[in-house]
Amino acid sequence: MSPRSRPAVAFFVLAILVTMSLAPALTAGLDEERTSSRSSSRSTSCSTICINEMLPNPDGSDQGIFPNGEWVELYNFGSTDVSLEGWTLEDVGGWVHPIDQSTWVGFDELSTAFTLGANAYAVIAENEVGTLRLNNAGETLYLKDASGTIVHTITTSGSSMGVSKVPDSTDDTADWLDSQENTPGAQNSGGTGGGDGGGDGGSDEGTTPESMTRIMMFPPNAEVTGMHIDANGNFFVNAMHPDDDNYKATIGVINGIDWNDLPNSVPELASSSSELDIWHGIRTSYGDYQVLLQSGDALSEGGVAGGIYAADDGNRIFSSQKPDYNAFVPLTADGSRGYLYTAWEERPAGISQLEIEWNTVSAEWDVLGGMMLDLSSVNGGWVLCFGSMSPWGTPLLAEELYFSNTRSWNDETYNYHYDQERLEDYLGYYPNPYDYGYIMEIENSATTDPDFIKHFSMGRFSHENAQVMPDERTVYLSDDGYDTVLFKFVADTVGDLSSGTLYAARVTQDDGSDSATTGFDVEWMEMASSSNSVITTWIDEYDGITTADFIAGQNSYITDEEIRDWAEGRLNDDLNGDGTIGSAADDRVAFLESRKAAAALGASDEWNKMEGIVFNPNAPNHLYLAMSDVRYDMSDGQGDIDVTQNRCGIVYRMTLDDDWNVNRIEPVISGGPYTSSATYECDVNNLAGPDNLAVLDDGRVLIGEDTGKHENNMVWLWEPTIAPEIWDGEYDIQFTRIMPGEVPDRENDWLEITNFGGQDVNLRGWTIDRIRSTTPWISEFGQFILGAGESVVLSENPANLLADGGIVAIDGNSVMNNMPWLVDYGGALQLKEPTGIVVDAIVYGGGDAEIDGWTGPATSVPGDGTPGLILMRGDGCSDGQDTDSAADWQERWIRIGASIFCDGAEFDPHIGMSAKASFSPETGLADLLRWLEEADESLHIQMYEMMSPDLTHALLRALARGVEVTIVLEEGIFDDYYAKQDQLGHAQSLSDAGASVLWMIDPTAISSPYAFIHSKTAVRDGSSTWFSSGNWKDSSFPPTGDSGNREWSLFIDSTPLAASVLDRMAWDENENHLHIEAHSSIFSPDAGWTLSPDPATTPTATLTPDTTTPFRMRLLTCPDDCVDGLMTEIEAAESMLRISVQYLDLGWYWGFGEENPILAALYAAAVRGVRIELLLNAYYADSDDDIRDAVNLFNTDWNGTQGLDVNARLMATSPTIWKLHNKGMIIDDDTILVGGMNWGSSSMLRNREMGVIAESSELAAIFGASFDEDWRRLDAFTDSDGDLLPDSWEVEYGLNRHSAAVLGTALSEQSLDPDEDGLDNLNEYLLGGDPLDADTDDDCILDGQEANFARSVMRAPSAAMVSGDVDGNGVPDGEQFGCDDEPVDPGPGDGGGTNSNNGGSGNGEDEPGSIINVRDDPLATPGAKFLLGITLIAAISLLGAGLTMIRRPKTKADERLVDDSGYRFDDVDSEMAILKGTRFDEKAADTRELTEGRDDGSHGAIVLDGFGFEELSRDEVQWRLDRGISLEELRDEAEEDEA
Repeated sequence: MSPRSRPAVAFFVLAILVTMSLAPALTAGLDEERTSSRSSSRSTSCSTICINEMLPNPDGSDQGIFPNGEWVELYNFGSTDVSLEGWTLEDVGGWVHPIDQSTWVGFDELSTAFTLGANAYAVIAENEVGTLRLNNAGETLYLKDASGTIVHTITTSGSSMGVSKVPDSTDDTADWLDSQENTPGAQNSGGTGGGDGGGDGGSDEGTTPESMTRIMMFPPNAEVTGMHIDANGNFFVNAMHPDDDNYKATIGVINGIDWNDLPNSVPELASSSSELDIWHGIRTSYGDYQVLLQSGDALSEGGVAGGIYAADDGNRIFSSQKPDYNAFVPLTADGSRGYLYTAWEERPAGISQLEIEWNTVSAEWDVLGGMMLDLSSVNGGWVLCFGSMSPWGTPLLAEELYFSNTRSWNDETYNYHYDQERLEDYLGYYPNPYDYGYIMEIENSATTDPDFIKHFSMGRFSHENAQVMPDERTVYLSDDGYDTVLFKFVADTVGDLSSGTLYAARVTQDDGSDSATTGFDVEWMEMASSSNSVITTWIDEYDGITTADFIAGQNSYITDEEIRDWAEGRLNDDLNGDGTIGSAADDRVAFLESRKAAAALGASDEWNKMEGIVFNPNAPNHLYLAMSDVRYDMSDGQGDIDVTQNRCGIVYRMTLDDDWNVNRIEPVISGGPYTSSATYECDVNNLAGPDNLAVLDDGRVLIGEDTGKHENNMVWLWEPTIAPEIWDGEYDIQFTRIMPGEVPDRENDWLEITNFGGQDVNLRGWTIDRIRSTTPWISEFGQFILGAGESVVLSENPANLLADGGIVAIDGNSVMNNMPWLVDYGGALQLKEPTGIVVDAIVYGGGDAEIDGWTGPATSVPGDGTPGLILMRGDGCSDGQDTDSAADWQERWIRIGASIFCDGAEFDPHIGMSAKASFSPETGLADLLRWLEEADESLHIQMYEMMSPDLTHALLRALARGVEVTIVLEEGIFDDYYAKQDQLGHAQSLSDAGASVLWMIDPTAISSPYAFIHSKTAVRDGSSTWFSSGNWKDSSFPPTGDSGNREWSLFIDSTPLAASVLDRMAWDENENHLHIEAHSSIFSPDAGWTLSPDPATTPTATLTPDTTTPFRMRLLTCPDDCVDGLMTEIEAAESMLRISVQYLDLGWYWGFGEENPILAALYAAAVRGVRIELLLNAYYADSDDDIRDAVNLFNTDWNGTQGLDVNARLMATSPTIWKLHNKGMIIDDDTILVGGMNWGSSSMLRNREMGVIAESSELAAIFGASFDEDWRRLDAFTDSDGDLLPDSWEVEYGLNRHSAAVLGTALSEQSLDPDEDGLDNLNEYLLGGDPLDADTDDDCILDGQEANFARSVMRAPSAAMVSGDVDGNGVPDGEQFGCDDEPVDPGPGDGGGTNSNNGGSGNGEDEPGSIINVRDDPLATPGAKFLLGITLIAAISLLGAGLTMIRRPKTKADERLVDDSGYRFDDVDSEMAILKGTRFDEKAADTRELTEGRDDGSHGAIVLDGFGFEELSRDEVQWRLDRGISLEELRDEAEEDEA
């Protein structure tokens, strides 16, 4: 638990307990009131008090005060007044809304309270009550009287923003319709109620088909043109020839939306919205439309937009109002700047080129320049219409040649001859008709002088557009006009359209004639092959023909007879029955009169108004083809095609095979209905006149209209309808994550489902059932496709979820009839397919575990459970097991704001990478300073503690030279007051200098997703990464020559690795997360703090890489993947593991499961024969039991008992190294781990950490040498096995430094007496004796008797052990002792026993070896001194005991300690209350082994249990706590430092 949150713990825990105790009863009561949301009920008839109008989807907040917010209108159709007191409105989701003074608009004005008069209205508003929750996606609403009886039921489908719903005048039971105008408290506009609403024949009534969403509306008369979506998802779209009185033709783009990555649900535009509200008249439901250019606007390079200028003299002939196809050609790699080409659909045609650039500040496009282009190189253009982009990035424009009979071209009496005259004016000569009617490619389009190529080889007809397939050879061509043909072209060469073969389609109609359902089989008839160059020679033969050459009844061009002769020759058939088979000298008719030639061959030429043909390689299954008006030859009762008319149009879909061939055409979207008597004949709520099409990456289709049968042309978004999927067990849909407890007041609880199968699944008709004590709450899906391998997060407030947790979601109400209500304290959910089979289930907390699809108890909810707790299947990345039990969900849990990086972050060896090892305290600081000095552009840093003057000044220098510095720091470090002030002060200094400083904090609304940011990682210039175990403080990075911690660091130059690290850092640099806060005054140090001067430590001269040999790498990120990554490397070890870590926790205190997976992996490695050397930090060994326990486990159990090749040691100090703070490992002499994660569950499951695995034998050798040095080092006091015998002493005398136990016995090594001198090993060490020599100083006194002799002469026993005359009286000790230099053979009881310390049997004073050698005189000097010493010792002891009784308080503190797991310590009056639940209390369970609660990130530290102080004993700590001092005050006072 961090210090920043500890003062509120007691209150917080109490609040949670009270809430949890009340929640089941409160929620159960609410559940009883909720009704099932799977309802077969429909709107019902009503004759008295009725729901009459409602607004489910208001502009602005749903919870506003009327007239804002949601409302429901009631109407009294009866003849008498009715009291509504106690009446309610209840929706299908169970929300109950009162009808009372708080909701009844104008309640105070009623003549009688609660009474609704006859033929009167009542508006019941939300008014911020919070219980009128009308569902935008569709609602069932009940009006109930005071007894709870349902008086009226109404149902609606999806709601348009700001448009109310009214009854269907033709069917009381039908879903309600959009109104023509919102009329709360007045007669309805459309529908029934409150009198009669009337209508206009139905054109504006009803709702749109479920698969169709209206997203744009255009001004009157304006055709939707130019639909083009570029690689970045920008949607360019134009308004052609609008109403001239109010609007101009417009070229524009919708900003703020990636149309290649749309959400599943897009808002619908109301048909009643007015274009007069917008100056350009173009309305959108999604994104913002930006006008780029309008007809007549001046262009930077001269002229005006749409101006058509003569090729010879440059005079403007006219200005066009017809901008059509747009094509964006990027000039930058990211597509932020480029040329927008627009075709102007005229005779002659024009093309404009605009240079535009995205402005990130204004979030709009800037127009940098523009011009109209000269098309005279291709003899001008004719009606340049729709188009496409080739796969190689060139625009393909289409000449729409509305000229079915070329013979009239030079006939001056022809009705439309004016077009030829304008073309003649443009060219300066009379045009050749065979120069027009082709696909035009713009090459070199990324220049201001592009080249225009007309592809004659693709045929001459009324081209709408051409669509090139991914093979870059096959092209499909649509023919706009009457009696037209579908064409295909196959190029000879990939990516080159200049030559190839032209084909025409012949279709066979299915049985039936309904145009909405009848499809066609397709076969392709080969027409001819040729090239642009050859066809050019044929075209040139018709140059120079003018009106002067026209003779009535004759043809100046290709005749029908020539076409027939060519066809007879191709078919070898007498087509006209004249008895001869004609022939042609060449194939010109196939390319110059393509439509007639195709018909002559037998192709189907009955299509009518064939429009856009489109395809998207990212959704490659289908081509789409628009037919804007199905009639004439398509419906004339003869020929290949004979279907019913559809004057509102049809969109067809064509399926592609593996070779990009089309063999089938089927209708998928039908416009209408059509009402001939109506002003605008096609229903406003459905398609009319489909023209431009665009297929999105997800397979949805945009459809632009060109019709006079709607008042306003529209753009529709169509979602392909797929039949509901019935679960057959072949695919697997599962719940994968759930957050039942929302961030307070954010309404962003959510759940996730994932399709683990190999096929897309349509979830229409599937349900999520929440099991309650009454009937289930059922949420049913509408049309929704969940792709194979895809997941979807459903929430009621996706925006808040994204802001708070970075989780992308969709509104559950948009894809289901209501969003499931998730109960915080526990719930049970079932996912069912349409027949009711349970596909998956999840039960958590207090949910009902006795449901279908679930076995065993519910998933436990760790800690306090809410808010922001996320339960996950498996680890959140892998598929996870599916046992339909809690085991699936009890592997890992996180809180909102935590990342889940599932990319594995593994990197293969690559050219250009290098690495350098660095060690502290030797050169770690100097190396890091050099690395920082080389930063040119950016530094991104994550650090737990940052208070090194050297490093802060290095960052200040970097900022001064223009380097962007971003730092994420831990706000709640465990350190003393002065260290915390230093952290704040260094951060303030950097922030003042321009660094972006962010703090990881404990948010107030939720528990933090991380205990700490404990990383020690930095990225320089996006290409070099530094990993370390050390904080930026002097103890980890001391100036050269000073002492400090053992730390490992590693510099890696690798751009891919740096990019991955930056991707992870970006998550933690997001200020939207609740646990990340930008530096501000609240993080300032206390007044008076100043930054220390720059110590000016000399950086390393050059960071020379230790290896430039490419090597494999794996980035470890905690808590995302570091446990799995670490275990994978351990499991791959074959011969040896050398581990250098601060500590190794044996327990597993966080997450689910009691087994420590890392410990299990180490044990498995040892069992398979891997040698393990574990080096631990000795500094905290006396205060952290886990350190000793780990040593004992490895040495005594695994090695001594089981015979495994493992050893554990505590690192000995040196003059410069006093603490092991490292967290590293060496594997098999070829792989290393360097990073900041400690080896325990708190660090790996609760902290943000990073580290790296590097598979390099060169690096392993360098780090191995450092490890071996630390492994072999000895000092005077380090004691690995805790037997009080220093390792160095045990090594010197051949004892076992690794284990205190003597295997096979109950003895410890310290109790042995190998030299049988009456003194055990421990006392030999304490007294300075030699455990292998019975008489260390050779004075003939056994070592076991030296202590007693020393006391007899009032000397220290340790001095007597090594001195022959300890009292300096000139008499050898042996002689004085009485052994006369003869060896003394200790008899029974005289020191020969292993546990005897008294040197004698105690049978009499006269026996040799007695404690007091008084000889003849009992008052001899040695005896007197000894007795005097005993007396003094006793007196001092009594005095000390008395003082202790006086000082020690009689009562303990009044406060009761509650630790961070929620454990409440026993009664304050009981003995050692503060120590209950720790390992010092043998009668209580160790609270640190509990798996619930928020950890403090430092196992065993004082913040948990009163231990961990370096200088204070536990008794001192207890005594001070009993006097009322807090842990924080005690730590500050003691100036303790826990890194």
